[in-house]
Amino acid sequence: MALDATSALGAMTGARFIESLRDNREVWLDGERVQDVTTHPSLTGMVYELARIYNLQVSDEYKDEMTFISPETGNRCSLSWLLPRSMDDLKKKRRNSELWNEQSWGQLGRSPDILAPHIITLYNTKDALSAVKNPHCDFGENIVNYQRFCTENDLFLTHALGDPQVDRSEQPQNQQRAALEEEVALHVVEETKDGIIVTGAKQLATAAPISNETYVSLSATFVRRADPRFVLAFSIPTNSPGMKILCREPVSQWPGSYGHPLGRLYDEQDSMLFFENVLVPWERVFMLYEAAPLLQRFGGGINFMGWSNLCRIHERMKLMTGVATMVAEAIGVKEYREVSAKLGEMVTYTEMWRHAMDGLE
Repeated sequence: MALDATSALGAMTGARFIESLRDNREVWLDGERVQDVTTHPSLTGMVYELARIYNLQVSDEYKDEMTFISPETGNRCSLSWLLPRSMDDLKKKRRNSELWNEQSWGQLGRSPDILAPHIITLYNTKDALSAVKNPHCDFGENIVNYQRFCTENDLFLTHALGDPQVDRSEQPQNQQRAALEEEVALHVVEETKDGIIVTGAKQLATAAPISNETYVSLSATFVRRADPRFVLAFSIPTNSPGMKILCREPVSQWPGSYGHPLGRLYDEQDSMLFFENVLVPWERVFMLYEAAPLLQRFGGGINFMGWSNLCRIHERMKLMTGVATMVAEAIGVKEYREVSAKLGEMVTYTEMWRHAMDGLE
């Protein structure tokens, strides 16, 4: 059954985002289960910063720069999810990415604007996905429906691509061995009429505790697998039964954290994901047992996948240059020749990056 977007509300708001996280997801931090990610002191900085930026995209000041009108529903939707079809569309998406990164000082490595292009790039390989036949669904049709579903609901995605850090040379996804090894990496254990059952672990899911959905696939470095059960791509709600999120030690909470304003607000929280017989419905499966379409995606996706990160790096360069200049001014050394030379070099690199982005566009 296709994902239904008829009741979608369009661009996310702060209040909707916060309420969407109160869904009984299973998140563990410091040995305890987090009862509400919107009130836990280690997570509230990010939750409310994202809510603030979500509110901006529906404000009178920014809505025309951060959203577009959906031709299908008439909803005002985030430009992060726009399928670009012209140079003008690409310029709009760049400006939206710039605003997300300006508002967060370039600190968000996995903002909502970062993960949307991953799905758009997968959409771009829909024909290759459809070419891999499965009696239960059409993978290409699934990604088209999913992209529409995410667009109309403005969902915040995280992704998990890596295997757990064990001795991977002895894992069955890499080579078949005479002695059966414990299957730690995520893999398919059963197919049912409703979907696939998966078990195992994935890393590293940045922002998983505060995301709406989790896109699971394979890293470009190990898409090829000896055992096809380990080749899969899908996306499921973060509160799916059987999925557990284990957070690392937070950096947003420690004595004196008032002196670390960026750390307090922008600790996105990196997580391990553990799947214990999790059902993934067929309409949410994008690839199964076949790596070739996923390799094609990595080969042609930079124009979509990388753009927001390029904007983020540029914003970080501006921030570091600005801070360095303020420090030099504060201690009265800005006019020293060697200090001025270093500051000028930082400005040069920052401007070179901007011009390189202009050229790429």
